[in-house]
Amino acid sequence: MYEVSAAILAPKDKSCLFQGIKYLSPFLGRPLISRVVDVAFSIAGETHVIASCDEDARLLRDSIPTLPGEPLSVVVDSLGEGSELTMAETAFMMSSYKRTILLPGDAPFLSVDLLSMMVDLCKGRDAVVPRTPTGEMKPFPAVYATEIAAKAARASRLEKASEISKMIEKLGHKMFLSSSVLAEFDKDLLTFFTVNSPLDILKAEMIVSGKISGKTGKRHSR
Repeated sequence: MYEVSAAILAPKDKSCLFQGIKYLSPFLGRPLISRVVDVAFSIAGETHVIASCDEDARLLRDSIPTLPGEPLSVVVDSLGEGSELTMAETAFMMSSYKRTILLPGDAPFLSVDLLSMMVDLCKGRDAVVPRTPTGEMKPFPAVYATEIAAKAARASRLEKASEISKMIEKLGHKMFLSSSVLAEFDKDLLTFFTVNSPLDILKAEMIVSGKISGKTGKRHSR
C-alpha cells in the first residue's frame, strides 16, 4: 500500500444503453465498480468514489459492498458540473496525500503492478500518464501530484475547459508512458479495457473465463 489517494471517477453515462447506473451493472456477481474498488484498496491509503450527482452518489453508496476496515467515501462532484475535469478537481480537493491516482469506474482489468509502477514514477513529477497503442493520452488511470494538479484543474475550469487533458497541458514535469513500457507490466494492456455497453460486460466475462483472448480488450478502450 502506498501513501497515495485513489479517486474512482464515475461520470454520467451518456449512452443510455444500461438499465440504471453503468458502474453498478452486475459483473461476476458484484457491481462492476467493485473491481476498481478492490484495486484501489490494494494500493492506496484512502479511496474515494466521485459521482456526478446526488442520486448517483446515493445509489453507489448503498450498493458497493466493502469489508470491515475498508472505508470507502462516495462524494458528489463538489463543483456541480459533472465533467471529468471538475470531478478530478474534486478528487484532488478530497485527497489527504501528496499524490492522487485517478481511476475509471468502468475498468474491470486494472493492473495493480502497472499502477504501482506509475505511483513510484510520480515521485518528483507532476504526473505520470499512460498512452494507448495508438498514442492516445489516457488521463485516467494516471497519477498526479495532488496540489499542483489541483491548481492546474482549477485554472483550466476557470478557462471554461471540461476535459482533463487541458489540465495536463498545464503541468510542467510530467511523464508519458508508451504502451510498450506498459505491456511489461500488463501484457495484454487490459488496463485500457472499459465497459461502454452491455456487450462489453459479456466480453469481459468471456475474457475472465478464457473463452476469448485477453488481447481483445485492446480494441474496446474508451
